[in-house]
Parts: sequence; structure tokens; C-alpha cells
Amino acid sequence: MPVRAIKTTTISILAVGLLAGSAVGVAAQDEEAAAEPPVPVRVTGSIEAGGGFDFGTVEVTQDDERGVEERRGSFWDDPIALDEPRLSGQLRSTLNTDTYGGQDLGGDGSVVTARTELVNDGGTWTGTLRGYSYPHMDEGFPQRDLIWHIELTGTGAYEGNSALLYAQGSLNDGLLEVDGLVFPGELPGYPDTVELPAE
Repeated sequence: MPVRAIKTTTISILAVGLLAGSAVGVAAQDEEAAAEPPVPVRVTGSIEAGGGFDFGTVEVTQDDERGVEERRGSFWDDPIALDEPRLSGQLRSTLNTDTYGGQDLGGDGSVVTARTELVNDGGTWTGTLRGYSYPHMDEGFPQRDLIWHIELTGTGAYEGNSALLYAQGSLNDGLLEVDGLVFPGELPGYPDTVELPAE
């Protein structure tokens, strides 16, 4: 066989070997990437709070002994816009609220619990909302600030994921700033009791 033919054959074999090795390397990298578990993702954004509330089905009672006005079953339907599309849509909540010192200007503070769901085109998150509000004066004007803690579990397309959100802002402004985490799996359960370390 001529020397040129031998060189050409050798080069061809080397080229095929390099291409095959490259393909194996890429496949291995793809398998490694696919094997990596999903990680939590921090989310931020806002809730337009209080714009879609409905007092039509609310039960209001006064507990004079405790000095509390009890409101049960108010419905809020608020747009929520986060930098994570899975957690943007409508935040719908049915709230129970205890307001201390009367309802006027938020009384001396309120506590709230709610069943809530976050709905968008991709699916639904369901969970709970807990928080409080308190009145204060700002440059001579009455303000009412809200603090919310929201725990959500994904259903449908979001099944297998959970979210933990904190929202804070002024009801007067109608805007709550949100910071939180969406993560694979469920929240850890609560311990049965508080176990103090042995001395």
C-alpha cells in the first residue's frame, strides 16, 4: 500500500475515534446533568392586596369580653406577580380575622388566618395564610401595614413542589412586597413537642 494511503487511513481512524469520544463525553455530561436533583429557587415580586375583597358573605360578631371584632369568611382575590411564572396569577383567599379595639382604622391590630390558593394557566397551588396587621401614623396620616406568611403545595402540573412566601407592605398603598422560596418536596412536619437538651 502506498505511504500516502496509509497516512490517510490513519488520519481517518483517528478522526473517527475523536468524534466517538466526543459524543461519549457529551452523552455522559447530559446524563450527569439529568441526574442532578432539582434545587430551591428564590422568588420575589408583589401582591396587589385588598383590591378584590368581598364582604358579602362575612359574618361579623363582637366579643366584648375580649374586646375583639370577629370577621369570618371574607374573600380576597388579589393579583400576584413574581419573577417565577409558576407563582404568578391570582391569589384567592377566604380569611378569618380578629380585630382588637374595633374595626376603625384597623383597631389596635388584627390577626388573620386563611385558606388560600394561587391559580394560573399552568396549575394551582393550595395552602394556608397567616399574618397580622397593625395601624400607625405616617406624616399625620393613618396607615395599616400587613405581614403575611403563606405556605403552598403544588397540584396538577406543580405537584411535588412547595412554596414558602413572606409578604409585607401597606394596605393603603395596596402593594405587598414578596420574598420566598419554591422548592421540590414538602415542608418538614412540626415536631410533636419541644424537646429541651439534657443538662
